[in-house]
Amino acid sequence: MTFNKPEFRIYRDGKNQHEDKFDNNIRYKEKYNLHDTVAINGKFMRIDSLDGSFSVLYLTPVRNYVSDQYISSSLKKELSQYFNPSSKYLVLDFWGTWCVPCISAMPKTKLIVEEVKSTASFVGVCFDKGDKFDLAKTILNDKGVNWPQIYVDMNQKTNSIVFELEVSIFPTYIVIDRDGKIIFRDSSQGLARIKDILLN
Repeated sequence: MTFNKPEFRIYRDGKNQHEDKFDNNIRYKEKYNLHDTVAINGKFMRIDSLDGSFSVLYLTPVRNYVSDQYISSSLKKELSQYFNPSSKYLVLDFWGTWCVPCISAMPKTKLIVEEVKSTASFVGVCFDKGDKFDLAKTILNDKGVNWPQIYVDMNQKTNSIVFELEVSIFPTYIVIDRDGKIIFRDSSQGLARIKDILLN
């Protein structure tokens, strides 16, 4: 059984169709599917869901393709150990054992890790229940993941990297530079753009 995502158009002011355009090298389309990102009035919004009558869209703000935000000095210090000597960037991959898209993306992530290893390091951030630690290790072994991992217990969210970076959607990919600047942040569709960002 297959499920086809509904395709729909975005209208401004109830009448004018949202037109195709480019913003920060991202094409915003005339037609959209669920989980696409759209620029509305200069703000980036992700289409999360819609009601049963297809009349109401539920949108979530997403951060800009290029950000002026920096992580805290304490988090910068904590993450500095994950930069390889040649790395300009660190990619944070937020995932969980309960997140099927996260696990499905691991083989592709593995290929990207190999392609960008001269400029970027990777670290996974597993956000899960305390008793899922062994399951997380099994998944990582099965997928051949060999980059470092940070395990965050869901019960300690408020004192964690997940809380500080306001991660609520999985997977989420965040790229920071050595100064702690967030240069890229996106959810499930972000993996496709990371390689281009890191190699350009």
